[in-house]
Amino acid sequence: MKFSALVVVLVFVGCEKIAQPRYLITSSPIVPVGNGLCVAVDPKDPQGVWWWDIGRSGCSSRSSSIMHAEDAIVVASGSDGPIDVRFRVGLISRSAGAYRNVHIAIDGGKATLLGSPESAQVELERRKDLDLSEEPCPCPSSRRMADGKQWTVDNLNVNVGSSYCYADAEPNCRRYGRLYTWESAHRACRSLRDAWRLPTSDEWKQMAKHYGGIRDDSGDSGRAAFTALLSGGSSGFNALLGGNRSVDGNYERSQAHGFYWTASETGPGSAIFYNFGQGGQALNRQNEGEKQMAISVRCVRD
Repeated sequence: MKFSALVVVLVFVGCEKIAQPRYLITSSPIVPVGNGLCVAVDPKDPQGVWWWDIGRSGCSSRSSSIMHAEDAIVVASGSDGPIDVRFRVGLISRSAGAYRNVHIAIDGGKATLLGSPESAQVELERRKDLDLSEEPCPCPSSRRMADGKQWTVDNLNVNVGSSYCYADAEPNCRRYGRLYTWESAHRACRSLRDAWRLPTSDEWKQMAKHYGGIRDDSGDSGRAAFTALLSGGSSGFNALLGGNRSVDGNYERSQAHGFYWTASETGPGSAIFYNFGQGGQALNRQNEGEKQMAISVRCVRD
């Protein structure tokens, strides 16, 4: 009897442990600050919370740096149990309450914002890393003005939350740029990156001084600065008379006034803005701009 030999070769392959997704990421913005903030949580890290400004393709991209959250606390109940997340986000305003406390409950694949007038519940995604694509810089036209600082020389036209086209008409955004609330003006300038920021009142005043000065800082009530800084003027600054959007949503004063935000606050709900007035042919500073109105924006950097 012949026996055929059956040779069984057992090959043991060393199996490398597959890394599990480390982060839980909100699929859409959950923190109602600016245009909305996305959040990532590492359940195994007691301080593992990060946030960023939403990008054009949602929370899988970003329009800002990824920030490690301040005062973060992550409390996980077992490997699959609910997770309690607390942290705070710094706000732009320097007045009282210049940060926002955030409380999020994670359970069943969803994140719920707690303790806030704005209720939100969003789906979660799992990711191995936070290597998120960054939106391209809008890169506005700019020039170094006589004060030695770099200023944008077109009205800003970056689409962020709480910004508007005059009369809700897209052609007006192309003509005048967008109109921004005070808070969204800060965010829009910061979105340009490369150290762009909303100019202070003093920066506006000092820049205008090189072209004649504003109304209360000149010998001609701000007329020379109005002419030099307006579109077509000798400075190349090209200010426009883009009007405003009032707090109650009405659009006003197009082709009569060009209003520009500054970073300088005069109270919890007000800030200084500069006014190019066609009627008086003058550049004036006004101290009590309601932060919720929307007006034009220029950005500056050193």
